[in-house]
Amino acid sequence: MFKLNRKGVSLSPEERIKENENLTMIEEEFTRLAQIELDFNAVVAEAGNSNPEIVLARGEEANLNARFEKVDQNLNQTNDEILTRAKKKDVAEIESVPTTQGRWWSESGQQLAADLNGLPRATKTVPKAYKERVVFLGSSSSEGTGPTDRTKAWFTLIAERLGPDYEVIIRGIGGNKTPDVLSRFYRDVAPLQPDFVIIQLTLGNEGIYTASDKIAVYQQFRKNLLKIVRMVQQIGATPILASQGPTRNFNTMYYNHAAQLNSEFERMGIHSIDWLGNLTETNGLWISTLMADSLHYNDRGHQMIRDSFPPSLLAKASFQDAKPIRTRSGHINIAVAATETPMFFIPDYPPLNWTVFLRVKYAQPTQAAGIISFNSTDRLFVTQNVQGRINVNVGGITTQVDVPETIAWNTWYSIAVTYHAETKEFIVYINGIEILRRTEVNSILSKVTISGRDGSGNLTLNNASFKDLAVYRTRLSERQIRTLQEGEYTQTSLDLYAPLNDKIATPGTQLINLASTTSTLVVNTGETSLTPS
Repeated sequence: MFKLNRKGVSLSPEERIKENENLTMIEEEFTRLAQIELDFNAVVAEAGNSNPEIVLARGEEANLNARFEKVDQNLNQTNDEILTRAKKKDVAEIESVPTTQGRWWSESGQQLAADLNGLPRATKTVPKAYKERVVFLGSSSSEGTGPTDRTKAWFTLIAERLGPDYEVIIRGIGGNKTPDVLSRFYRDVAPLQPDFVIIQLTLGNEGIYTASDKIAVYQQFRKNLLKIVRMVQQIGATPILASQGPTRNFNTMYYNHAAQLNSEFERMGIHSIDWLGNLTETNGLWISTLMADSLHYNDRGHQMIRDSFPPSLLAKASFQDAKPIRTRSGHINIAVAATETPMFFIPDYPPLNWTVFLRVKYAQPTQAAGIISFNSTDRLFVTQNVQGRINVNVGGITTQVDVPETIAWNTWYSIAVTYHAETKEFIVYINGIEILRRTEVNSILSKVTISGRDGSGNLTLNNASFKDLAVYRTRLSERQIRTLQEGEYTQTSLDLYAPLNDKIATPGTQLINLASTTSTLVVNTGETSLTPS
């Protein structure tokens, strides 16, 4: 009489317990009703129709039938509820999710999905072994267009540095605009349950080069890119933006659009890596020797893109936002240095292009003394007899630059040095103003040392104070250098920011790094002259 329709319905353990309780109650009701029927039949057999007991039993029979009907109704209602739940997919089920087809990376994945409160939802699962999943999402450069083959693409080069704890997955499609990525996100990205999504999209693909209303294209691109960032956050992943890169269509206007967009995202605290400074001349135009064609970058260009990515960024990016850092009070003093390298930073994988910034103040030295060095030879130093002069040694050649209106004994000033390996330009800024540009030189950022260098003997800068050491894996523009001078340190491609306001600076100490990396500025194990202030 009674039958539950359970075909194709998958229940959770909690639902199965509830269903079993309902069925038990129904069985108990049937048992009780059956006993009443047996009692009724026994009374009829023992007495005649006019017997008062028969009359009473007939009343029980009528009541019995009514109760049978009620049980029927309850059972039908239970059956309907089960089927309704199955149709609404309140219970998570494994479903197949094919990615965009026709790409070299196309595949079909799976996810646990359900409808909750009328909305389709996917269930985030817990991994059974430690592994960080990184998705590269974007257009042609994120599909591998440009280099001679995909093993030389930026995502492959970054994956090689990340190591075995990271799994890299590619989801780039040439020509994609922001609406294209929005439409395929829940097919190509969300089912992967990534930990990080590196987003690379361009104003060029968005149509800014040919649009009559370029501001409208800019605003649409910014709006959609922010939506993609938010979608990444909603699935529990950390977004990282690749900044705009140049093409042969670039001119000053497009460069300014790209720089402005990058700056806006920096101030929102979104992690970013800098393509612009690594791939452009100082005037903002493309570097022809880095281009594979009018839109894409060659093998050398992809090496420079790789270098813009701080190797340890993913170790901290999930825990720390990327808003600009403001200068702090405090500094570290060196009285009489005990070693030739009092404080130093050795970058993981020395970058091809770089920027180093530092604030310094010192008394009149008694001899030539180093302020900062970038390897065992390239350095900035001062001499004892000329106030307002700084000496720049790069490529084995020393250049003297007089800046008497800026540099004076016991006066704070800032130094910034940028280098680009393709253009071979070495540029020095004092207090945000360019004072020297050397070309056709080779320099490698293998070891940043404050107040000395390897092999300098006792030519360290004594009676000096230092603060705000910043190291970037890109060549910053003059505008960006001025921002550093004003006391604001953006985190795009920032490898190290040591405020040098530590309360402890004992031998062997690792000084505080506020950048979203695990890089460290180290106090030499033999250095006993440092005093926090």
